Amino acid sequence: MLTSTLVLALALSPPAAEANDDHRHGVAEIASAALSFDESLGATPDTARVRGLEESAERKRELDDAIPAVTAGPSVQVMPGARVHPSGARGFEIQITATQSWSLEGYGRKRIEAARAETEVLEVEARAQALDQRLAAAHAWIRVHAAELELELAQAEFAQLTELAQTLERAREAGVGTRSGVADARALVADAEGRIADLRGVIHDLGLVLARETGGDTSKPLRTRGDYPDIQLPSEAELRRQFAEVESLPPVAQQRLLARTERARAAEAKSARATRMNAGLSFQREATSDVVLFGVIGASIGVGGGARERGTAVAAARRAEAEAEAVALALQATLTTALHDLNHSQGVVEILAEHTLPAHVELVDSHAQALELGEGTLPELLRARARHSAVAREFAAARAEWVWARVQVWLYYEAFLSEQALGQEAK
Repeated sequence: MLTSTLVLALALSPPAAEANDDHRHGVAEIASAALSFDESLGATPDTARVRGLEESAERKRELDDAIPAVTAGPSVQVMPGARVHPSGARGFEIQITATQSWSLEGYGRKRIEAARAETEVLEVEARAQALDQRLAAAHAWIRVHAAELELELAQAEFAQLTELAQTLERAREAGVGTRSGVADARALVADAEGRIADLRGVIHDLGLVLARETGGDTSKPLRTRGDYPDIQLPSEAELRRQFAEVESLPPVAQQRLLARTERARAAEAKSARATRMNAGLSFQREATSDVVLFGVIGASIGVGGGARERGTAVAAARRAEAEAEAVALALQATLTTALHDLNHSQGVVEILAEHTLPAHVELVDSHAQALELGEGTLPELLRARARHSAVAREFAAARAEWVWARVQVWLYYEAFLSEQALGQEAK
């Protein structure tokens, strides 16, 4: 219904080609390459930040698997020498001692746990960046597409107003029009011309934003291809149920995992400064060719428990927990606003599509019929068409807001489902 209404609005407006040569420039001349909505979303995984985070997490996980459980290898000490006194016992002597140490607080295990926690932060950060990138790319595409539609309507409106000004000028020359009427029409033409120039600039700048958010060449603006996406959403009750689980979204999970990582680092720092035991065997060959074996056991007493490093990590953990709470609140507000915008924008579009636009279509039709019957004038019909074109532009802008509201809700909903699937795989 909404798409057909916009098509009707465009159909009722004379083509932009009726304007003078200065205004026969279409959207295709503003930008060269074009993307469909699905292509813009499909390009986001290859953007620098998303790709970089995913590759860094993948590489780090590979290296995490190579971390050994022991934190130090065997210690070997060789002491060659000679006995010099008494003279009867002179000769070559050697002592060889080999020991192995270990932490009493499981330093090796805690080091591996901290490393893996860091990798999980990178992985969820990559998912958070991917979500942000998809939202940014989708919004950029919708804004460019809306501006392109508005430019088409503005060009059609310019053509109508130009025809109106020319008609009034001929009427004035024939003595049945006024100079003020012609001046008023020319002012409207000038306004429409300025609007077209503004929209060309907007489309150019938004095209650069679209190129940036899809990882393209930011020296060349992109344009859009195809229509708005046809988004199918679940019931509002299902959306609200899912959106209540805001803690599972990557931006919040990232901060929670970061807090856990900092606590793991604190535990690692404490165990790194803990008392270490060492044990082994010592071999000694004396000058008299006697061989002596000793058992070796010792300890390196830890001091301070890594208080310096632990203090930094504990503070960072608390800061990450606070940030997680703040991010959760901000996301909850975003999701609540998105659901409200979804309903509000749909209501605005329905009013424009079902009442405002049909009323202006009827107005145009009535003036066209009156002109055919000799009861109306061409300027009145052209003015009605110009008013209809302005309402069509308003409808196009409202429809873009409605589409963005649906896409935003859909992308967040998909993120919830994706995180749930990952959680099930982890179990």
